[in-house]
Amino acid sequence: MIERNRRRSTSPHQTVVAEVGGTLGFDLPRVGLGMASHGEALSERETDLITALRPSHLRADLHLATDGWRSMLDRGAETSRSTATGLELALFLGSDPKAELEALAAALPLAQARIVRVLVLQDGRPVVDPSVVRMAKGSLAARAPEAPFAGGTDGELAAFDRDPRAGDDLDAVAYSICASAHVEDGSSVMETASAHGDTVRSAQALCAGLPVVVSPVTIRPRDRRFGRSGGVSRWSNEVDPRQSSVFGAAWTLASLASLAQAGASSVTYYETTGWQGVMEQEGAAHSPAFTSRPGAVFPLYHVLADVQEWEFGQVGESRSSAPLDLTVLCAHTLDGLRILLANLTPEPRRCRLGPLSAAQVAVRLLDESNVVSACDDPESFRGRYAKRRTRAGALELELAPFAFVRVNA
Repeated sequence: MIERNRRRSTSPHQTVVAEVGGTLGFDLPRVGLGMASHGEALSERETDLITALRPSHLRADLHLATDGWRSMLDRGAETSRSTATGLELALFLGSDPKAELEALAAALPLAQARIVRVLVLQDGRPVVDPSVVRMAKGSLAARAPEAPFAGGTDGELAAFDRDPRAGDDLDAVAYSICASAHVEDGSSVMETASAHGDTVRSAQALCAGLPVVVSPVTIRPRDRRFGRSGGVSRWSNEVDPRQSSVFGAAWTLASLASLAQAGASSVTYYETTGWQGVMEQEGAAHSPAFTSRPGAVFPLYHVLADVQEWEFGQVGESRSSAPLDLTVLCAHTLDGLRILLANLTPEPRRCRLGPLSAAQVAVRLLDESNVVSACDDPESFRGRYAKRRTRAGALELELAPFAFVRVNA
């Protein structure tokens, strides 16, 4: 087994060693997206790009005590059909859960949605009451026969510490992750990703090894989860300009690597389109506070698209000699060993990747030098690889700040 440490390199000129090894014995997590909070339907081009990313599911939030849940269900069902994706329903139950669930059960056949997971939550409660999850399963299991019913919290895992019954009678346990709930600066936000796997291990320990669903993962807090406060703008609370940057791609890989290596079952990242999504809307207006181009994908789109190409892949052993500087995720797939690396720092980094048995590997690099073409024409970029020879079973790489690299070995 590869031993792990959290040592940070002391100099940008020091070579960081990234080691890869055999399989850890479990699959990559299922990775999905949230429905866009701006409420608009996907354009034809946006539909094509989301379909090409191949998310395993789309999360639709249904607040069943309000009047808007039916339109959200319809929009989620239509989007899931048009993108060939399953639907993860996050149900927020109010004061009359029995009647609310009956109304949803009647609406589901009309929506014709393929439900892959149900998250049961309660408005006004940090952690759902297990009896409510049982009620939901009894009401909806016939309408969603293949869907596991997860309970937990729409907040962070810490909410479980206040309710020891949280894992009772669940098929899976669910919670969310936010990078900047307590910190804002780039270094601190980047370092939060290294702890994401620890939350999975804690959830497994608290809930007797239940599958762990992390939904959603965001860079900024979701203001609507807590209700809006006076004078707080959407910019300051929900939108982070780093969403559309190479920083966002590096952070996403660091998060996904940490969660995958801990054995998370399913992860929902961001939204489909818009300032909190994986691409900008085609008809978006220019904003001086958010750097994006209408219709362009964000760099983090490529991180998620790469992992989704590795369906049925198993998580491999990996270690970075400086994990707060460089993150690595590898998977053993039917097509061979697949590796993703990212420089997590604003300084260049040298990296030595190995051991690799192949004498020649295919490498694709995303950094500030090619980010515009990669995001404006993602289809061409995704097929653009350079052949590199290994030496003594290792590949030497020079990584620009927040560079993201894929290696097919």
